[in-house]
Amino acid sequence: MSISYVKDRTIMAFISHASVFLNYNDEIIITDPWYISSAFQSWWPSPPCAYNIDMILGLIQSGKASIIISHAHPDHIDKDFIKLLPKNTKIYIPKYKDSHFADLLNSLGMNNVIEIGLKELNIGSFKLNSYAHYDSDYDAAISIETPDMFVLHGNDSWVLKKEASLKLKNIIENNNKFSLLMGQGSSASGYPLTYYKLKDSEMNTLLENKNIKMIRSLSQIASDCGFDKILAYACFASINIVKKNYRNRAPISTADYCNKVSNSSKFIDLSPGDIFISDKKGGIVVPLTRSLHLNQNIFYKSNNVYKWPDELEFNVEECLEKAEKFCSDFDDYLINKQKVDNLNKEEIGIEFKFEILDENENIIKIINYKYFNNIANRTKICRVRASILNEVLIGKVPFEDLSIGYLAEWDRKPLSRYNRLFMTCLKSFWYDHY
Repeated sequence: MSISYVKDRTIMAFISHASVFLNYNDEIIITDPWYISSAFQSWWPSPPCAYNIDMILGLIQSGKASIIISHAHPDHIDKDFIKLLPKNTKIYIPKYKDSHFADLLNSLGMNNVIEIGLKELNIGSFKLNSYAHYDSDYDAAISIETPDMFVLHGNDSWVLKKEASLKLKNIIENNNKFSLLMGQGSSASGYPLTYYKLKDSEMNTLLENKNIKMIRSLSQIASDCGFDKILAYACFASINIVKKNYRNRAPISTADYCNKVSNSSKFIDLSPGDIFISDKKGGIVVPLTRSLHLNQNIFYKSNNVYKWPDELEFNVEECLEKAEKFCSDFDDYLINKQKVDNLNKEEIGIEFKFEILDENENIIKIINYKYFNNIANRTKICRVRASILNEVLIGKVPFEDLSIGYLAEWDRKPLSRYNRLFMTCLKSFWYDHY
């Protein structure tokens, strides 16, 4: 089916995860492509990309399509796909406080990267605005406006700043167009499934509650800003690791489920492969593959499974020495960062432990370090295979893949306190030094 068969109406085709086509009279914008590669070592799009990759490339090569990428997480920017693009492809990104994201795209050979700043940017029939978290370099919502539709590509930005909400509300109230909020519909972190001391029943309850919180947050944003409808997306992924029971554990964010837990009627039933046509009365869904994602067990039965790098040759003693140095260098990094950014010591004061395992998951060494003397009396434990940790410490695998990629197991005390600032600093330290 053609994605451009209705003139003077916005057609949206759902490709995968957080990637959609927005088409207005054969002008096309593609969001957050993730079609080929795994993300965080262990994630795959599920269902797989609903459209032929060569067709997508053809649209871009013809000059009909531009790309918007919200942030640098690999489930939003597929490096293997980007490498297939013409080097002069227009790629629009939020203007963050530093150039890391633009530099990444440049390193992949792209030479036409355009930043969306504080002022509206016009692309043919489209108008773009960025609602970046300007104090960070990892998340941004992007509004995409056509002559008949207003879309917020919220991706992982499921909490908006007050000024962004007020601006969006003003736009929606004054443009008399159908408005759609697209936002993350399920949890993306390793909590609680990788927390090894929890029972399955505890994990399921915590995961359900976490999901409900996110969905209700989306519903609240829609209510605050006045969006007509909501699409829960950025949740179409399968965590597939050999011998680990992580796959497809999260509640599936169908429209019925989202409307039920949010006491709403705003969520639309759209799956990867389906088409949506703008309509002020509520929009029209063309269900080409509806509910395919309800049967994820049909995907990835033998392929696309992350296997532990058991056969990698590395020196265990050297790995342990690197782990000790990592913790020590991170201490220096934290002290300096606290001084420069005036961070709250109680927010980052913690005892951090590496429990390093052999390939049979027996502990071979425990490394622990108290940051700011653990003045908050908190503990964070990372249980990780030496072979995996070595990949992190040589700069091959990002530190955050230990958590969001489910490559390590975790524990924390107290369990109810997420050490957000400490973990953010850990991730930043790795990216700055590796």
